[in-house]
Amino acid sequence: MEATGVSTLKSVLIPYGGMRILPGAAIYGKNGGGKSNVIRAFWLAVQFIRNAQKTQHEKAAIPVVPFALNDYSASEPTEFSFVYTLDGIKYWYAFSATKEKVYAESLYHAPKGQKALVFAREGQEFTFTEEKARRNLISQVVAENQLFFSVACTMNDVACSKAMTWFREKIYFSRDYSDIPRQLLEYSNDSNMLKAISDYAKAADVGIEDMKFE
Repeated sequence: MEATGVSTLKSVLIPYGGMRILPGAAIYGKNGGGKSNVIRAFWLAVQFIRNAQKTQHEKAAIPVVPFALNDYSASEPTEFSFVYTLDGIKYWYAFSATKEKVYAESLYHAPKGQKALVFAREGQEFTFTEEKARRNLISQVVAENQLFFSVACTMNDVACSKAMTWFREKIYFSRDYSDIPRQLLEYSNDSNMLKAISDYAKAADVGIEDMKFE
């Protein structure tokens, strides 16, 4: 979307780097085209980043859902990438993972204007340019199904903790996107409720004609 020249609405724009940015974004697409899945994937990634050090015990599966509409993506890592600005500092954070392990992870920041590496990871191999001794110690307790980013924050790594503030304090969701599957499972044996949900879905024209549980 692009801002119009309506002068009475200038106060809602956000100044950033010489630009004035709209405070909202929109996702367009046909019914059943996957718009909600974009938000759900964003929600899932943020929850995992916030809580990976708490939820990922040794045998815990990473809660990623691979793309299912081709023959090869199901076995490929799912990748998430975030670029954001917090308190005037730009950050780049990304990770890729399967349900079993984190394949890659990295965090960059630009506190002095130039993009600089905080850490990078390929499997269980880690790269650091600053605070190498301390971060090497942290890396030794990071399991293959955990994020270095999340674990480092619990050990008070300053750069990671500052970057994590955006995920923990600046992102809000209007709902818990894990509850739809759980509620459907709770109603899986209630034929009347399933019929009501199915009728609602058809009336909403979201591309769902019927549903069943196996």
